[in-house]
Amino acid sequence: MQGRDAAPTASLRPKLTALLELFREDVGRIDFADTWRPFTSIAGGKVSGPRCSKLFKLTNALRHQLARAPAEQVEEFVMWLCGQIQVGAIA
Repeated sequence: MQGRDAAPTASLRPKLTALLELFREDVGRIDFADTWRPFTSIAGGKVSGPRCSKLFKLTNALRHQLARAPAEQVEEFVMWLCGQIQVGAIA
């Protein structure tokens, strides 16, 4: 089972790594270290918190999309994905 009820399984990880690798040399690729916005959150029309990187945005979006999955599975997957991005799959 995958989707919102479970984090991606270990068998899917080689496919995700290959997908990341496809974009490593793409001139239009996303630089996940770039700022997505200069604040973390908006509440009541007021901004707060430090700058938000594109990687931070991606990880929060994944956590939200996988909200029904076991938290430990989601966190382990998100940390794995961050590691793949940061070690050069997409630099």
